[in-house]
Amino acid sequence: MGGCGSGRPGYKQKSEGCRSLDVNSMNREGCLNAGCAGNFTWSRDGDLIAQIGFHTEERGVVLDYRVRLHGGDWEAVTQYVPLTYTECRFGGQRPYFHCPGIVSKQHCGRRVGKLFSGGRYFLCRHC
Repeated sequence: MGGCGSGRPGYKQKSEGCRSLDVNSMNREGCLNAGCAGNFTWSRDGDLIAQIGFHTEERGVVLDYRVRLHGGDWEAVTQYVPLTYTECRFGGQRPYFHCPGIVSKQHCGRRVGKLFSGGRYFLCRHC
């Protein structure tokens, strides 16, 4: 009983199948400097499948994109994601996103390195 592949199939969306934003790669590319703006694109086999615009403020990143859920109409989304920095042991600072999600009517606010787009918004993998 209970061999490989047994049991109920998972119904929860996996973070590996979602588009993601990595705060460390954004920091390496200089995208977290205040006043910076640009686009991120996702492609598959050379074809553009998604694009998101952003601009950085002093304490956060503003994401501008459009989303279509379940084949409905396109909806414009503007999302503010707060940033925080921690001091590293040997100097410098490490950036983190604060998850803007709402869980059980309470603000999530987890300090995370990646945000995932599993629906309308970019949220941490727990949300």
